[in-house]
Amino acid sequence: MTINVGVIGMGYWGPNYMRVLKEMKGFNLVWCSDLDGSRAEMAKSGGAKFTKDYREILSDKSVDAVVIVTPTSTHYKIAKDAL
Repeated sequence: MTINVGVIGMGYWGPNYMRVLKEMKGFNLVWCSDLDGSRAEMAKSGGAKFTKDYREILSDKSVDAVVIVTPTSTHYKIAKDAL
């Protein structure tokens, strides 16, 4: 079984989560999101789709899990939306 994952937040820690997810068996990095559009190339080089609106990831029925790697002040809203 493969778990499709989206990474929300591509700042300091996001690229590390991308790398780890790409290396782990059983996980498929399918989406990355960041408000900074310049992060798109990083996501695409990892084989993931990119969006500036994390809700696009949440609306994708093929996504099984998300990793929220945004500033702590945004965690509650994003986690609530994800649930």
